[in-house]
Amino acid sequence: MASKRLRERARHWVRGSAVLATLAVAVAVAVVPAVSTAPSAGAVDPQPWSVTATPLANLTDGQPVTMTVKTNDPAFPIYTAEAHVCRSGVTYDPSSADRPNDDFKLGGDNCPLTPISSSADQGATASTYVQAPTPEGAKFSIHVGVGVVAWTSSISGSSEHLACNSDFPCTLVVELQAGNPATWIPWQVDLHYQIDDPVAGCGGPASAVVTSAASDRMSNAWVNWTLAACKQPGQKGALTTASFLSEGDAVQNFSLGKVDMAYSAAGYNPIVNLAPDAPDPKRPAIYVPVAVNAAVMALGNGQPGLGGTKIPFSPASLTLDEAAAIVSGGTAGLTPDQEKALWTRNPEFDPAKGGSRIMVSVVGVFPVEGPAESESSSWFGTNYFQKLTPSNWVVPNIPQFGTDAGKARGSDAALALASPSYNLALGLYTGRPSLRKVLRGIGGSDYGGLWALTDLETANALGMVPVNLQNASGQFVTPNADSLAAAVPTMIPQADGTLVPNPSAAAPVGQPQPYPSTYVEYAMAPAEPLVDADGCARPASQKLLKDWLTYVLGAGQQSLPAGMVPLTPALAAQAQQQLAKVGAAPSTATCSTPPPDTTTTDAGRGTSAASGGGTASDSSSYGSSSDYGSTPAGGTGAAAGAASPAGAELAVSTGPIPDYGGSSAPSGLVAVATLLGIVLLVFGAAALSSGRGRSLLRRPTTGAGP
Repeated sequence: MASKRLRERARHWVRGSAVLATLAVAVAVAVVPAVSTAPSAGAVDPQPWSVTATPLANLTDGQPVTMTVKTNDPAFPIYTAEAHVCRSGVTYDPSSADRPNDDFKLGGDNCPLTPISSSADQGATASTYVQAPTPEGAKFSIHVGVGVVAWTSSISGSSEHLACNSDFPCTLVVELQAGNPATWIPWQVDLHYQIDDPVAGCGGPASAVVTSAASDRMSNAWVNWTLAACKQPGQKGALTTASFLSEGDAVQNFSLGKVDMAYSAAGYNPIVNLAPDAPDPKRPAIYVPVAVNAAVMALGNGQPGLGGTKIPFSPASLTLDEAAAIVSGGTAGLTPDQEKALWTRNPEFDPAKGGSRIMVSVVGVFPVEGPAESESSSWFGTNYFQKLTPSNWVVPNIPQFGTDAGKARGSDAALALASPSYNLALGLYTGRPSLRKVLRGIGGSDYGGLWALTDLETANALGMVPVNLQNASGQFVTPNADSLAAAVPTMIPQADGTLVPNPSAAAPVGQPQPYPSTYVEYAMAPAEPLVDADGCARPASQKLLKDWLTYVLGAGQQSLPAGMVPLTPALAAQAQQQLAKVGAAPSTATCSTPPPDTTTTDAGRGTSAASGGGTASDSSSYGSSSDYGSTPAGGTGAAAGAASPAGAELAVSTGPIPDYGGSSAPSGLVAVATLLGIVLLVFGAAALSSGRGRSLLRRPTTGAGP
């Protein structure tokens, strides 16, 4: 009996060791980046067709994914393309029938009959015969969603469900009707979704977390940086929290000391005047370059495709006077002669060639949109028109504009407060989700252009197409990595060390042309050391701030969202010089330490341990998983508008280890009890591996979610 018990114990130890080994392997696998693969299909070799899709990572609810279908063989036509979001872990099969294989059927075993969310599409279809052989290919898009949907399979009768979120990637399946004779060829790729709450994804905020604020054009960059930075060796928790209101609000809150840092392209620049209500003297700031962006005109909606779907527009090319007329006057801006010239250059809008309307016509929707709140991108965009085409940068001289008719426009950061007014010319949106809502509200049968004055990163995030604008020498320039990088050396230095766009810059023919409204995104960091509400230094937060900026300037440059360009070598060198100045100025604060308060964990300074800032789930967002809000100032007091500095650090004890939970038992006994608890956990894991605990767990079907 004794030997039998020993053998049974040995088996338990082996099972426990197996569990630990399995966990170790799981952790090792978890740190390997996921790579989406698209199995090739079709019998032709070499393959005469291709499908690409973008974006495929950090997807949010309602985000458009654009697919490009091409054929490089005239004898291999591609007639039609259909796309669905379906179950992952399935190899979809080709079909020689009139329709794709049943594994692709909506409401079948793998693809839900209804969209995954109210912001998602059921599917998308495009006629590709004409455009697939061209160098640009045939483009169409599908809005993907985040959520869970259940249905009963019309094929097997089984109950099915599909979850698409950060824990469960779904698969984009594109079926091509192609070849001669025509067959259906599947192409598939995994879709990876953004974590809804990056602070929670890091296990919560770090001790002494740094608070920040920014325009929501920085939200995707912050999410990418947060999720990667917290996984650095030795780091525990998210280094920063963030709130995304407007850029003007971010600068204002930084000036008042309500947040530790802000992101801005203009900061306190009095010409741009992002925060006119910020009091003097302003909090001293150091501007650290973190990325390159651009103010753009972007084009949304699309042309009619097969089955009532829309095909995204190609990049339109607009002259200075056409672009100025559209932004300044909306539907009343373009003259008949300008419309004809625009049709000639952009046949997609030519009604004689079956093109769409230049501007969408939907009741309740302005076909030209701009940010209402204070954004530097608005100032840079309007300044481009004021500098290069002042005679066209005027309010249309027609009765509907009242006393503003015929007046010259200026450079404005806050379009809602501009004089002359943009009333009846622009639809003014508040935050990126508002613009997304306008785009989604157009409807499937309404074709034509929806134009927006925005920034390049936002245009990419919303699936809008940036417009090619003329520079000072009359050349059409596409906003891309080359044209943005070419613009940096031409920019105009300011007294505070920042750079602003130079719309008049141009390069010789044959060289990369600078995009005229390129600008630099800066981290607006405090020149003096961080202090708490009592004016006492926060060295742990100061170190965390430096760690964060060091990451952003290093590995973080490789995880910028589409539309933001990494720093040029000159900007990167400047960033390192500026980083050394952060917190290096003598402190003007006076530390007044109150009597110790034993009810707090902040070294007796009477501030809550939670005052280091809220997490992204603590406050309202803009209504989309791509937009994160957090307590904008140190904890709940700051959220209510308190003007005290952002939160105090959590204290780090260097004294003897206290008794556990206030118990009078010696700490050594508690340690023994803790060790016994760990042993019990190991045996619990062993029980699960032996099958005794399996009834407690239900493993979901691969790719189906919980």
